[in-house]
Amino acid sequence: MPYKNRPWIVVFARKSYQYHEVRPAVVKCGESSKFCHLKIREDLQDQHFGEAFFCLMGLEAREAAREIHFTLPESVWEKEKAFFQSFGFDRVVQAGHQYRLFEGELRCSAPFHRVWQSILRKLPKIVRAFSVNGCPFNAGMLMSIKPEHAASVLSGNKNVEIRRRFSTEWTGSRVSIYASHPQCSIVGDALMQEVVVDDPDRIWGRFGKQIGCTREQFEHYAHGAKQLYAIILVDVVPYAKTLSLTEASQAVRTPLRPPQSYRRLETSRGWAEAVSLGALLQRSFGCAQGLFV
Repeated sequence: MPYKNRPWIVVFARKSYQYHEVRPAVVKCGESSKFCHLKIREDLQDQHFGEAFFCLMGLEAREAAREIHFTLPESVWEKEKAFFQSFGFDRVVQAGHQYRLFEGELRCSAPFHRVWQSILRKLPKIVRAFSVNGCPFNAGMLMSIKPEHAASVLSGNKNVEIRRRFSTEWTGSRVSIYASHPQCSIVGDALMQEVVVDDPDRIWGRFGKQIGCTREQFEHYAHGAKQLYAIILVDVVPYAKTLSLTEASQAVRTPLRPPQSYRRLETSRGWAEAVSLGALLQRSFGCAQGLFV
């Protein structure tokens, strides 16, 4: 449903994360969007929940918002202003309505583009701190896979990816999966459980049924190679909402080049932000689900 025809109130309902409960967060979406409510239990503070929910609310508002604002007591601003300023909120005035009897109320606001840039800078750290569909998300790599093979990985029909060049150093790391042309989208992620290096015949003998191609296709790919790398993929998480190359480039405001084989994210800030955004779009930090009311 187009945003302009949607109800404007979005609620993040009470869910549990590692057996703890997080109170609801509410955002009202529109050109002048409002963060209506966010409260986190004291024993869960300083665990990135506040930053996570601000990112989620900003994500909900991004299609329509030109500005974001919220109100809060003066005492909260004085105590937590560094947090709010880190998201770009530096306009502070007396609120038009006072919701509390014994304390002044402030109205904080910022143009959406400034809030969004702050969110993008925080995303890699925030997403690493939580999980995607119950799986810890700390992807260090973006790997390009042909769409048909990526689909097989996500469906569980293929769990070994072959590369002529790779490194065993990636064993135990998560990888974000990029389905190459014509799909051109981040479609999921997986854990690289093991990286096996061996000659092509032994690789085929051990993993032939898990590679997802015919022997003829394998021989064509391996022609001339003395050794191949078999990457064993487990804990695969298909993304319900994929993130296209165009969307990713627009979101991070940087033209992104598709990875030819794979890309190390720690040296590619634009892609690191885009991969984190792809994970955030799943709305599954393990603590929140979006409900339109």
